[in-house]
Formats: sequence, structure tokens, C-alpha cells
Amino acid sequence: MNRYRIHWGAYLIITALLAIGCDNKNNNDSNVEGITVGDVSNSDCESRTRAEEIMTTPTLKLTREGNNIYGELNNYFVNCAYGDVKVICKEDGQTLKLRVDEGLGDLIANCVCPINIYFTIFNALSDEYQLTLNESQLCTISFKDHDVVMIDLITLDMITDTGLTGKWDLVEVQNGPAGMCKDGYTTRYESGSVIIDLKENGEIVFNYDDGRVETMNYSLPENQEIYFTDVPVMLIGDVPFGYVIEWNYLKLHYLGIHTCDHVPATFVFKRKQ
Repeated sequence: MNRYRIHWGAYLIITALLAIGCDNKNNNDSNVEGITVGDVSNSDCESRTRAEEIMTTPTLKLTREGNNIYGELNNYFVNCAYGDVKVICKEDGQTLKLRVDEGLGDLIANCVCPINIYFTIFNALSDEYQLTLNESQLCTISFKDHDVVMIDLITLDMITDTGLTGKWDLVEVQNGPAGMCKDGYTTRYESGSVIIDLKENGEIVFNYDDGRVETMNYSLPENQEIYFTDVPVMLIGDVPFGYVIEWNYLKLHYLGIHTCDHVPATFVFKRKQ
């Protein structure tokens, strides 16, 4: 989508920040002021592209468990010639400084690719930190009320609610909206057109921009295998939907009976803060 397109100049700035190396060469024993980083791993390069063609968003997810923080850098762009990726962390007062070393040698390729990087920060004793990534200040993160923090590394938007319940704003319907039997057809909606509120008591409330309000029940069936899908399933009334939460978006994929010989509709919602 166009809102994710990164201007060439902006990308150069981001890449410069993300590519800053570090002196510590030990992948699993990065000891600085009591903080240690371990369990560093990364996925393979998903695709290679030129900088001006980048259409995805890098994110950072931090999950607190006890004194440890489990980190995920998703869609993190590295040079295609990256080597042994390392993550180094330093605690400076209330500032948590993260650095990523791409392991680049003398050869630098003329392309970039997204990878996912996984790591664990041990002995992180504070509940609140000022967070920097490769010497670029991001934001203040707090684990006082939430165990999970997710940050969009382009907009610096931050979310702490990653569950299914809450309010979701319909942004688009993909494939076959309004009865159209046509793959690849997408209808976009203005914010507030349809807002659903998934409540913990099993109710889903539909709020429409014309003032109408409808309430139905939803459930998560125990026997998911009968729906022949790799994603979790929810029933809205008796109608099955596969659901996926990606960053700040909820995708509901219709799994019910359909008369069109095409991929059924997927409803895309954005979390409403």
C-alpha cells in the first residue's frame, strides 16, 4: 500500500541507522552493566529489492517475562550481503540501547532484503526504559501495565494490546465484496464506517456510521480441524471466520458457504486506540 512506501532519501537515513555496527563480537555473551543478550537468531532473506521499492514496515516487538525481555525485529531491512547478525544491548541508567550488526564484510550488495531477528535480553530489571535502536531514540516503553510492547519503526506508533478483544475499525474488504465474484477486488472504507467491538464476554458489537448498532455472539470452537485452515477460527453467530492478527490489524477470512468460484472475502480491520 502507498502509505508504506519509503522515499529513497528517508530510506537511506533509516538504513544508515540500522546498519551501525558494534565492537562486541560475542553473539550470546554480550555483558554490559549486568545486561546480557543471547539466543540471537534470524530468518532467511525473504526477498531482494531496491530501496525505492520497499513496501513493508519494520516493527519491534518486546515481550517481558520475569527479568527477561524477548525481542523480535520483524521486516528488518539488511543489505543483501549480510553475514552473522548480532544484537548488542547496553543499559545506561533508564536507557536501553540496542544495536544490530549485520555482519557485513568488504562486499556490499546493491540491494536490501527483509529478515526477522530474534533475541533475548537477560537481567532487564527496570519496568520502564527509554529505548534507542542503533543510536536513534525511539520512545519510552513501560511494562508496568502490559507485558508486550510493539513499535512501528517508521511511524514510531506503539501498541501494547495484542489480543483479539477490543475495538477494530474496518479499513478494507478484499476479494468479492458486495457480492462481486472477482479475485483481487478490494473496497476501502473510511475510518468509522464500521467499528466492531469484540468483548471478553463473547459479544461482538457492530457500530455503523449511520448510527445503527447490532450485537451478536462470537465463540472460538474447540474442534478447529473441521474448518481445514491453518489459522485460528472464530464463529460469529454460526458463521466461521479464520482470523489473523498482524501488527495492528485483524483479518477475518470468511470460511462459510459461498457461491462464487473464487477466494472468499477477507475483512481487514485496524485496531482502534
